[in-house]
Amino acid sequence: MSRTMSRSVVTRGNSFSLRMASAWFTWTYYASTFNFTTWGVANGNDTMFSLWNPTDTPQDIVATFYYGNASGKYTVPVHLDAQASTMIDMAMLIAEIKPDADGNVIPPSVKEGSADFASAKGRHEQITLVIAAGIYNVTTATCGGGCITCCGYSSFQISPSPILCPIGDSMSCSALATDCNGYSSNLGATWSSSNTSVMMVNSSGVVTGVAVGSATITANFGSVPTYSGQYCGPNSCPAGSTPPTAISNFTYASDFSSGGPVLLTSDQLSQQTVTSYFVAAANSQQVTFTLNYVDNQSHNQTASATATFNITGPTSVTVSTTRGQWEIDTPTSGPILSFGFPIGTPGITFNGKATSPSGDTGTYEWAQLVTTNTKTKISGSTTTTCSTGTGLDNQFPTFTTLSFSDSPSTSLSSTYNQITWSLGFTTYFLWRPGLANDIPIPLGYVTWTAYGDAALSGSTWSAQSDSTSSANAFQASASYLSWTSKVTNGPNTCQ
Repeated sequence: MSRTMSRSVVTRGNSFSLRMASAWFTWTYYASTFNFTTWGVANGNDTMFSLWNPTDTPQDIVATFYYGNASGKYTVPVHLDAQASTMIDMAMLIAEIKPDADGNVIPPSVKEGSADFASAKGRHEQITLVIAAGIYNVTTATCGGGCITCCGYSSFQISPSPILCPIGDSMSCSALATDCNGYSSNLGATWSSSNTSVMMVNSSGVVTGVAVGSATITANFGSVPTYSGQYCGPNSCPAGSTPPTAISNFTYASDFSSGGPVLLTSDQLSQQTVTSYFVAAANSQQVTFTLNYVDNQSHNQTASATATFNITGPTSVTVSTTRGQWEIDTPTSGPILSFGFPIGTPGITFNGKATSPSGDTGTYEWAQLVTTNTKTKISGSTTTTCSTGTGLDNQFPTFTTLSFSDSPSTSLSSTYNQITWSLGFTTYFLWRPGLANDIPIPLGYVTWTAYGDAALSGSTWSAQSDSTSSANAFQASASYLSWTSKVTNGPNTCQ
């Protein structure tokens, strides 16, 4: 009399079914490695494993057979095309004496052991595989199945945690657990949010920050085995009575106290004060702040925020000018060619007017740049060109009043019979708010020129009729003056 018994294990996403004789028992087993407790070839026995890939994609499997005397192991790589199957006969495998990838062979003296089947990509990868295993004895015409080893899970968690997802952004989360071998896997879960108006989560674990408030994100792992050890019964590897879950509680607030910040305040930054200077008084002026930080997962992150400011400043700003004439002055030090007289009518006078902001205690200032500064000195048939340079005129600011006058002059030497002087300037009108550490704010500028011509007749110098000056209208502008050198009263550079 003979009888046949088979045991089939069907895994789909790490779930499998057990068939013994004509009865089916369904097990759910979340693990990346499938373990059989025993195989044997002693006393007329032979163990056979039938492997089938029920999926529509190829799979690479590694079968590992451990020796019962703990002296070693033997590995067999198995490639299964979609819907393909193969069989491993342990007696034939031992008889072949074929070295594995590490040069190992199963010694004839080894008659029993255990086996496991895992993905060729690593033990942390999950597989979908149908395994039928049986031990057949030719002498007694009997067969039987082997027990399996359950590898339960623990340390259920959501990653990353905490979930640092800014409002309006989305990010992926994983439902992780660690098996009895210490391998962490993303098992998948059913996701939910306690408050979708604060944070939403979809079926794939992608969360989206919605608004300030509190929310709890939960990952339900379903029927996952938590028991580790040998199991021979016709049921699934034991799971907990309550499906394991992992949760993350978050409160989006204006500070770090609740674990989920959205808005940053100055006391959360290493530099608590940020000073911005505006060079134009206008509404809707924007400043963008960028924060570079490292999150709790040691990832470099960048967050930006834009602040809009309405800046008040002087209104109804005007500047008028009056101009004098080129004259010859004769102080005791000697004759000079002067654009206006320092005592009397200046060469040019700037009269600024503006309406200051309400409650303002600021001041008005002037600054002047020399843009042209060339002298020509003629002695008989010899002409010499001189310059005192261009740049900032003496100091910054030049004056701190609403009005400002300038009367450029140059000395006249009897060594020469004619001296001409060509000048160009840009004069800036500025406002200083009067705040701590403030800077002058440009309101606009006036460009002006002056050309003086003096001739010596006998011992007397006179200003020539081609001496002239001009001034353009005030130009409102927030452009700031800049220079690379400073022009001071001193000796000329001539050539």
